[in-house]
Amino acid sequence: MALWAVSIGVALDGEIVVGVVYYAANDHLFWADDRGAFLGEERMHSWGFTDPAAATVACSFPLPRDLVHEPEVSLAQFAEVTNQFAQIRALGSSCIALCWVAAGWLDATISFEAHSWDVAASAFIVRQAGGSYRTYLHGEELPATRDYENPHYYASVPGASFEILERIMRHQSKRPLP
Repeated sequence: MALWAVSIGVALDGEIVVGVVYYAANDHLFWADDRGAFLGEERMHSWGFTDPAAATVACSFPLPRDLVHEPEVSLAQFAEVTNQFAQIRALGSSCIALCWVAAGWLDATISFEAHSWDVAASAFIVRQAGGSYRTYLHGEELPATRDYENPHYYASVPGASFEILERIMRHQSKRPLP
């Protein structure tokens, strides 16, 4: 599976002002600036299902260390996601999953232990497309300022409120970072 991309986020005084993600395998150029978000030259608007029963979610969860430290909780949470959502995907690329939320190809994505180079550009693209991007640490949602530096994120299409994903974010973001 060719799920890798070149991701560049440009920050001015700590705030992302331009994001570019090039998904070479499919020749998709996702980008955003102050005018909005685009796929190539076409403007993107994040949209999708807000009912879990119809929605597709990408998650990098549970991680192998979750299965060592909290196997029962992690597997129960994953089972809950599997039972509530129409489709579950594990892409392995934060920047691609986030761009797919921006394009409306995924309805939500969660990830833990992401790095700024994974999310700076694509989180900006999600927001410029009208989607939601939130980060968590120690069980609490963090302010949006410089959120690309925060390790745990949850992104969704506009109007979505997937309670199970928020609950998992609050619980799993309490664990210590490696």
